[in-house]
Amino acid sequence: MRRSCLPAVLTPTELDVINDKCHEAREDALNKERFAKAAKVEAWDGGVWLGDQYFSSMDELCDHLESHGEEWPEYVWPAAPQTVIGKLDVADVVENQISDRGWEDMETSDLNGVVELQAALDKFVEANAAVKSYRPDHKVVILMAAWKETGARNDGPQA
Repeated sequence: MRRSCLPAVLTPTELDVINDKCHEAREDALNKERFAKAAKVEAWDGGVWLGDQYFSSMDELCDHLESHGEEWPEYVWPAAPQTVIGKLDVADVVENQISDRGWEDMETSDLNGVVELQAALDKFVEANAAVKSYRPDHKVVILMAAWKETGARNDGPQA
């Protein structure tokens, strides 16, 4: 049955269930593919991701699993830092204003103070260079079997 016909025969709740199951199946397939390609390690000294939950260390993850009585996963993804504020360009900053309120073919070169604004943006980026967020690094996977055996507490598998 074509997807566009489904709303005619299913309730919104049933559609949500189907969409959720499809999303989970896609995510599972993607994770299996990522796992197969990733370098496998046991030792790790840094933050990790378990699903969509970030832990600042393996100890924090192990404590969470034990204190919540959760099943230990086969693996977790290491956390890779990324800069929150990257390169900012005047054109990117004022693009919406120009397209909404400017004349046809208006460009940033038609504006005043562009050089000063770019200097301020560069200073802002520099001031925030140390501000990081973390995303899963799918090039490496941390195998959890050895961590489960040791219970972590800084005595997990050593590099």
